[in-house]
Amino acid sequence: MENLSIGVFDSGVGGLTVLSELIKLLPNENFIYFGDIAHLPYGSKSSEAIKKFSFRNTAFLIEKGIKLLVVACNTSTAIALDYLKSIFNIPIIGVIEPAVEEALSFSFAKSIGVIGTKATVNSNKYKEIINSKNKNINVIQKATPLFVPLIEEGWINNKVMDIVIDQYLCELKNQVDVLILGCTHYPIIKRKIENYFEGKVKIVDSSQSTSRIVFNFLEKNNYFNNSNIRGNVKIYFSDDSGCFNLMEKLILNKNYGYEKIVIGDYTN
Repeated sequence: MENLSIGVFDSGVGGLTVLSELIKLLPNENFIYFGDIAHLPYGSKSSEAIKKFSFRNTAFLIEKGIKLLVVACNTSTAIALDYLKSIFNIPIIGVIEPAVEEALSFSFAKSIGVIGTKATVNSNKYKEIINSKNKNINVIQKATPLFVPLIEEGWINNKVMDIVIDQYLCELKNQVDVLILGCTHYPIIKRKIENYFEGKVKIVDSSQSTSRIVFNFLEKNNYFNNSNIRGNVKIYFSDDSGCFNLMEKLILNKNYGYEKIVIGDYTN
């Protein structure tokens, strides 16, 4: 059981930020990543569609042999995490709770901002969890859907990105102490967001928060892979995408090997 893989899924390539952080912390673990490129973006889909795709992603990874599942998609975590836990008999960790726990750990936090896709923001999941733990914290949520296509287009250090950041985040300036990056693409522009707030706002990167929670879970339950060699990494996609090559350069460390496999639209 301990030597089975850790499964990770996202609607596309953004979850590679989570995978990368997991590999850094757990180099001897085996990982299987699934990016459902055929059906992205999840952020604009209905709750029913998100649950359906999340179910199929999970079933696909379980068939491959995993001991734990990481839902590396904020939208799926917000909409489908409880649904998946009610169906599958496997430990499942989402990206929202770890980010909330980290945000709340900052004692000065009186107002927490959350940015993400429309579906994540509209679900109110972040606000619900934050206020269930501390009802006195003001939560300001902002949908920032243009960040993802700009990142995947490679327009990270582009003037257009600077304009979009200002348009989306200007109302959060001087309003929040902590900002949660509620989309797994957003760590790629974390430094630009930090610079926009001039270092006055603590930025919470859910990919790092989640990887630490996974490490703690494996340690607590004695689930660590007992191998002393570097683990295998397999990356599956439900469609091919040119943006993988860009995201690969931005996220994945060339010091470890991985196998990329395109399986096609698994729903057909």
